[in-house]
Formats: sequence, structure tokens, C-alpha cells
Amino acid sequence: MLSSEFFLQTSLLSAMLGASIGFSIQEGFTHPTAFVIIAIIALILHLVNFYHAKVGRLYDRSEQLAANARPYTHVSIILSNILLFATFCVMALKIATVAAICLGEVTIRVIDIVTVAAQLRVGDRSPGRAAIDPNYARQLRYWQLMNAVTLVIFASIFIAAQFISRGVSYPLAVTALAVLVAVDLGIEYGVFAKNYFQGLDDWDRLAERWDQLQGEFGDGYRERVINPFLEAWVPQRAGLPEGAVIIDVGCGNGCASRVIGRQGYHSVAFDRAERLVEIGMLYPSTTIRYLVADVDELSSMSLVEDAIGTKSGRRAAMALFTLQDCTELAPAFELLAAILRDGEYLLVIFETEEGFQTTGVHTTTARTWKYSATGKRRQIVSWLPVTEPNPTSVCARIRDDPDLLISTITNFRTVDDYRAVAEPDGFVLTESGMLRSAAVPRTIGELRYDQAPKFAFAEFVRAPLVPVPRESGDDMTVGAESQ
Repeated sequence: MLSSEFFLQTSLLSAMLGASIGFSIQEGFTHPTAFVIIAIIALILHLVNFYHAKVGRLYDRSEQLAANARPYTHVSIILSNILLFATFCVMALKIATVAAICLGEVTIRVIDIVTVAAQLRVGDRSPGRAAIDPNYARQLRYWQLMNAVTLVIFASIFIAAQFISRGVSYPLAVTALAVLVAVDLGIEYGVFAKNYFQGLDDWDRLAERWDQLQGEFGDGYRERVINPFLEAWVPQRAGLPEGAVIIDVGCGNGCASRVIGRQGYHSVAFDRAERLVEIGMLYPSTTIRYLVADVDELSSMSLVEDAIGTKSGRRAAMALFTLQDCTELAPAFELLAAILRDGEYLLVIFETEEGFQTTGVHTTTARTWKYSATGKRRQIVSWLPVTEPNPTSVCARIRDDPDLLISTITNFRTVDDYRAVAEPDGFVLTESGMLRSAAVPRTIGELRYDQAPKFAFAEFVRAPLVPVPRESGDDMTVGAESQ
């Protein structure tokens, strides 16, 4: 729940935003010169950028929780944000003067230096300082650099303006403001775009929560259903000898690779989310080589091919739920076919219709159906706060859950969907079915799963390529699952 304090701050900052824009436009009508108009445009962009950043921080529950633990700092951030926007109002009232631009910018930057230092927890030696998100910490350090540079520039222009005419000092101040705002916007929404805009496929943002759920070897479903299947499949169905290489497609935090690593198998594990790969590498292992790569990008898969190219013997690839995140399946199967040799296996594990029921009981997710214009069935999955982290999770020990909903999007597909796309690339479906619990059900959740399994598998073998025409719309649901 968002607090009344959040609404109070956003209301005040929104009111000041509107007032500042109104004041600057009014000043423009009073002094309608080219440089005044440029100054007004730069000021409005500058103001909106600051507003977006400050309100974005209010939305960030991890920062809010950290601030709540430090009441004096919390109060100072509230007051400094309000004072900062009040300064924008004063600056807008006199935007046609050199002093307003220069002193306004100096004041804004001094206030923001204090605010950012508090958010960076400068001087704080407590363990809570580690809770700062690394991406946000880099952005905060950039803000401090921009604050320092801007402060020096406008303090220098203000001093110089005392000795030169307004006809020179005002264009100089406006030009400096416009250039700094343009540079700032380019860096903010280029380099740090992910800190502002979260996509529904952003597993970097979801990485820590995913690790909190999965831990070293996976959650309860993986331990009782998926892991026993993997441990039996690798040596038996795939016929792989000990020491063979498994390609873990979309490895997440690497829990599946660690499971097969217990049997002596090596793996090349990759994921497109850099943060997930970083977390996976925190777990000690001598059998896993991690890479940041995307299964449907040629340049990425070239890195994977290089990583396994020096390994001899048979190989196999496994994609646990990864292909559900792919918008189109064809590129992924084409690139996997290029890596695997004839006679090598590809295992796909995916959620069934039961796993996509919005009425089902999900302790960690909230699910919403979304249909695309072409009829493809997709689902938005919002990951709920983790109240009881997996005790083997490294992130459970590194930081608390930020209590923030993060969503991703996944596609519903059946065995026939995968087969329709795999066959044109030389894959032959050898076996498919439902994943059953390896143990006798002991809880209500296990009984529910036993009655309606939510995971299925499709096993493919790479065969000599025989051209098969690919159907259009390779992601369309074309039938029920093969048993």
C-alpha cells in the first residue's frame, strides 16, 4: 500500500511543477525574445526531468524502506525535495534574468547534492548500505557528478556576469542551461532508461526476487517435480555419459545447472538478464560456465557456441520455461539447431493450461490474461512480495525484498506449438508428457498438483535436416498437448 505521505509529496511536487511551468510561460509573454524562449523550454525539460526522478524515487519501496529506518534522513529528503521545487518556482518567475538562472541552478544543485548524498548513504557504515541497488547507485553517482559540474559552471557565469553586459551574459547562461539539460536528458534516458521504464520482459529487475524464491536448487516444485526428472533424463533419455556438456538455455540463477552438476555433468549456462547471471555466479560451482546471451540473437549464440566448441563428447540442451518468454519461437529453434549436432537432444519444459489458470492458487504470483491481436495467448505475471525466502538463496541474505510488484509476460504454448516450429529446423519430437511428482503428496499444494499437473516436457532429437515448410504464425496454439 502506498502511504498518505506518498500522496502528500506527489501532490505538492505536482502543484509546484504546474506553478513553475505557468510562471515561466508568463515570463515568456513578458519578454518574448529568442533566448528567453530557449531558456523557458530548457527550464521546463529540466523541471520535468527532476520531477520524474524524484517521484520515481517515491515509488521505489526499497528506498522508502531504507529511509524509514533513518527518520532524520527521511524528513530531510522530504523537505529538500519540496525546497528544490520551490527554487524552480522562483527561478521560473525571473527566467529572463541572468541572476535567476545562475543562482537558481546553484541553489538547486546544492540542495540535490545533500539529497543524493543521503540516498547514497554517505557516512553510513551500517550493513543496510548494501541494500542500494547497484544500477541506482551508479545513477546517483552520476547525479552527484552532474550536480558538481553544473554548480561550478553557473557559479562562474554569475561571477562573470558582474563584469560583462547582459547582452553577453544572458545568452551565455541560456546556452549553458540548454546544453547541460540536453546532455543530462540524453544520459538519463539513454544510459539509465531501465531505472525509469520497466518493460514486461525485464528479468534484470526481477532477478533478486527470483533468486529469493528459487535458492540454490529451486523451489518446492522444482525439488519435488522438475529436479528428479532432470536427474533421470540426462543420463537415461539423453544417453549422456558423465562429464558431458549440458547447454542451459535461459539459466536464471543457475539452479537447474547446479542440480545436474551434482551428477558430474558440466554446463554452459546463459541468460539474457545480466543480473540473473551475476547472481548465479555467486553460488560456488566448478561445473558451470556462465554467459550473458539471448537464445534468439545470433551474436549472443555465437558466444555460446564458442564456449562449448572446445568441449568434446555428446551434448544436450535444456530450456526450462525459457521459450515461454520468447515472442517468436522460430529464431530460438534455428539457433539451437545450429549449435546442436545430429543425435543430440533438446529438452523443453513448460507450463500447461493448468499453470495458466488465473483462478488457481498462486502464493507468489498474480496472473492476468492478455490476448494479442493475432489470437496468441499470453499472460502477465506479477511477482508478489517474498515473505518467506528460500533459505538457500544468496539474495535472501544480501538484501530484503523491496515489497514491489514486478511483472513479466509469458506465452501459453503446447507440445504441438513447439513441434510445429522445431521440425523445419531438423528437430524430431521423441517423447512428451506431464511432469509428475516424484514423491507421495503430503501437502494440499502437492495434492492439487497431483490432480492437475502444471508442468509438461517435450523432448526433441537433432536429426539430419529435411526441409519442412514452416507454417506462418509459429506461435499460434494449434492443439492439445501430446501425451
